[in-house]
Amino acid sequence: MKNNVEEMGEVQLHFIDKSTIEQVKALYPTAVAEAIEKGQAFGLAIEEEEEIRGALGATLMPEDDRLEILSLYVTEEARRRYLGGTLLFQTIDSIMEETEGELKMVTISFPERIHGMREFMEKMGFSMECFPQEGSFFLNKSLLENSVLNNKNSQPITGVTSWDELNDYEVKELYRQLETEGIAYLQREDLKNVRGELSFVKKDSLGKMLACCIITGGERAVLSQFYSAKGNTKYGVAVLTAALGRFLQMPKEQDLEVPCISMSAIRLLERLVPGAEKENYIRAYLRV
Repeated sequence: MKNNVEEMGEVQLHFIDKSTIEQVKALYPTAVAEAIEKGQAFGLAIEEEEEIRGALGATLMPEDDRLEILSLYVTEEARRRYLGGTLLFQTIDSIMEETEGELKMVTISFPERIHGMREFMEKMGFSMECFPQEGSFFLNKSLLENSVLNNKNSQPITGVTSWDELNDYEVKELYRQLETEGIAYLQREDLKNVRGELSFVKKDSLGKMLACCIITGGERAVLSQFYSAKGNTKYGVAVLTAALGRFLQMPKEQDLEVPCISMSAIRLLERLVPGAEKENYIRAYLRV
C-alpha cells in the first residue's frame, strides 16, 4: 500500500508502517503491532476532527492472492458511522490497484463473542464459516487454580527445562524435531515471541525432546505449541504443570488463551480445567 495520507471529505486516512506504528499502537493487538514493526504487515488509520478514530491491520498473502485482515477497530464513540467500512474497503481498493487486479479474496477471523462483528461483516458483503471443532479457551487464574493440573499436594516438578535455559542451538534442534514430525504449529519467526519464563521442555539424555509447552504473546499469553511424544504422557503433564505453576505466580492478572483444532483436544481441556468454555472463531471471506 502506498505510504501517504489521503483526504476523504471529513476524514483522513493514514498509512501505517514500522515508522508510524508508535503513534497508533494502542489501537492494535500486541501481535499485530509487532508484525507491523517487523515489516510483516501494514495498517491504515482513520482520522476525524483531528482524532484517530480507528485502525486496520492487514497482510498480503501473494501465494494465494489473498488479503488477510489481522485486526479492525473503531473507537466506541465513533461506531455506526461507516468508519470501519471505510477502512476496510479503502484497504481493499488500494491493494487491488497495487496488485493490478490480482487480488482474489479477503479474509478475517474473529472470536464469536465480539459483539456486532458478525453482523458488521455480513453487512459488508462477507460470507461466514464457523467450525465447531475449532476455537479457543480463555482461561483466567480462577479457572486454572481449580484445574486438575494445579494439584497443590503433588511433588515439585523436576526434570523439565525452562525455555530461558536453552541455547540457540537447542532451540533450533527442538524446532527441527517439531518440523520433522509434522507438528510445528509455530512459525520460525514466532520463536522470537516465546514467553521464556512460561515455557518448558522435557528432554532425554541425548537432548531429544520428549515434551514441550510453549507459550507466546504479549498482553495475552497464548499456548501456541504443546507436544508429548507417544507413550510419554507423564512428560506432557509435567511441562504443562510447570507452565501453569509459573503462570499462576505472575502478579499481573491476565488470561491464558489455549487454541484447539480438534474435538479430542477440546474434550481434554474441558476435563483438565472444569468450567472452561470454548469460544468459537468465525472465518469471514469476500471474493473480489
